[in-house]
Amino acid sequence: MGVSGNARMEPAVADMLSDIGSVDLIIMDCVPNSSPEEVKERTFNFVKRLRKSHPQTPVLMVESIMRQLGNYNLKWRARLIEQNKNFRLQYERLQQAGYKNLYYIPTDHLIGDDSEGTVDGTHPTDVGFERMLKIIGDKVEAIF
Repeated sequence: MGVSGNARMEPAVADMLSDIGSVDLIIMDCVPNSSPEEVKERTFNFVKRLRKSHPQTPVLMVESIMRQLGNYNLKWRARLIEQNKNFRLQYERLQQAGYKNLYYIPTDHLIGDDSEGTVDGTHPTDVGFERMLKIIGDKVEAIF
C-alpha cells in the first residue's frame, strides 16, 4: 500500500497502517515531503506506533534522494541534508531504544549521479525510479 507524497508520518497514517493485519515489510520513504523539523519530531513516534501492532515486521527506512536542484539552490541543498541527517539520527535513536528489524538506505546514488534521474531536478524519471528500485529491491531481497 502506498500513501501520497503529502503523508508526513502523521499519527493517523501510522494507525491506518497498524490496522492492516498481516504485513511482510514496511518501507518508509516519507522524508522528501516532510520538513527537517517534521522528520525530527515524528519519525521515532511513527515507528513506535507501528510497532504496537507489527512488533516483528521489518521496517526499511529510505532517505530522501539528493535532487539536482540542490546543486544550484544551496538553501534547498541544506534542507535536504538536514532532512536526511534527522532521519538517520532517529533511526539510530530507535536502535538505541532497542527496536529490532530496522534497516536503512542512505541517499547515496539512489537516482544515479548523471542528472538523468529526475525530470526537473526534483521528481524522478523512469530512469531514476528504476535506479531506486534496484537499490531498494536488493535491500528487500537481503531482508527476506
